[in-house]
Amino acid sequence: MRSRIGCSWRPAFNLLMLPAFSLAVLPGTASATTLFANPEGSDTRNCQNSAQPCSLSRAIGQAAAGDVVVLQAGTYSASKLFISVPIQLSGNGSSDTFLDGGGTDGIFQLDPGAGNEVEMEAMTLENAGDGAILVTSGSLTVRDAVFSQNHGSSGGAISCDLLCERLTVRRSTLTRNSARHEGGAIAADGGTGQPRVEITESTFTDNSAEADGGAISCLKADLSIGTSEFSSNEAARDGGAVFVQSGSVSIQRSAFASNDALERGGGVFWDQSSSTQPLSVIDSTLFQNSANTGGALHADGAGPAEVSFSTLVDNVAFTKAADIEADGTGSFGLGASILTHLTQGENVEECGGGQSRSMRGTDNLTDEDGDCDGLPGFRLGSLSSGSLSSFGLHGGPTPTLQLLSGSNAIDAISPFGASCLDPLTALPVLVDQRGQARPTGKRCDVGAFELR
Repeated sequence: MRSRIGCSWRPAFNLLMLPAFSLAVLPGTASATTLFANPEGSDTRNCQNSAQPCSLSRAIGQAAAGDVVVLQAGTYSASKLFISVPIQLSGNGSSDTFLDGGGTDGIFQLDPGAGNEVEMEAMTLENAGDGAILVTSGSLTVRDAVFSQNHGSSGGAISCDLLCERLTVRRSTLTRNSARHEGGAIAADGGTGQPRVEITESTFTDNSAEADGGAISCLKADLSIGTSEFSSNEAARDGGAVFVQSGSVSIQRSAFASNDALERGGGVFWDQSSSTQPLSVIDSTLFQNSANTGGALHADGAGPAEVSFSTLVDNVAFTKAADIEADGTGSFGLGASILTHLTQGENVEECGGGQSRSMRGTDNLTDEDGDCDGLPGFRLGSLSSGSLSSFGLHGGPTPTLQLLSGSNAIDAISPFGASCLDPLTALPVLVDQRGQARPTGKRCDVGAFELR
């Protein structure tokens, strides 16, 4: 495990067509005052009349804990806006409300204090030159937002640093953001704490980092990803889409496609020195990711790592392990998953592992010449020809590869009662990547897709 550069204090592309803001009272507050901002607003009004809005900086300056600042439609020239209390900022939709950083400065710095939260929703933040948002204490929740073409030292869109406790991103798109160090879109650096980054129903495309984590970098921070898509992100070192060091990782019902790392982990790189912080990937698709080693995933360190009910197709490694490279001393398990290479011919090394890592596998389907080192009982068999459709949307929120009629992945695993069980953990797996119930018949399908 090598040391990483710490985060500086600085901070499929679809513009979301969103409903109007929701004026919610923040937790722990008795009431909320609504303040109105407009790109042409005044710097002298009290901001409480929607017909006489004030400037954004004035509205933020007037806001007290629990207040709501409504950003009316338009483009705001916004830089170095400081928020020190827990408030909510609500735009008119990401296609109507724009905050432009002007290419030089950051847009927001948030310091609401321990246990407090700032919420932002329904807006686009773009063209920041020093990271769009820097969180230095408390928590940030972002909903229904777009972050586009922001640039920074670490975390081109959002940096969760110093005393940051939690970052939550929901139903948002982060595209074409970049960082000179880690985290093209998001960087979290735990410092003396262990912040948590939670990503749900979001899309990360075309983000890049000159070091690690083309889309997301977490250093001493925990990461949870659900029902999200990562595509065409790039890192000049490790973790084409996601890089995590000294933190747990949970990935569910998500897709990683065409991400690239010059060194390790084209889709995901994870390095964990603690045996109590695991990596878990379930009901997910990793497609055409590439790296020098571990084209789809590279797991290192002492932590336990598991991949189950997932589909890994056409990933590329230029030196070793097209799909999964598992180094270090922790355990690694692979179960009920598909590993195949439809366009690369024969003799592709799918898995690789360090001599000191405990490895196990069960109920997997691979190419006929599939090779996964040190996994006794790894193969259920060879995946039958013509088993998979093309990569795309097949009835769910994230792209995957549909099982085709006649595939031997269909009904390949016996359920436990009426439930499909993860063969690695013996826990129930109730749905596939799309949210389709498992099983649909009397038996369970291998991979991320459960055929109806």
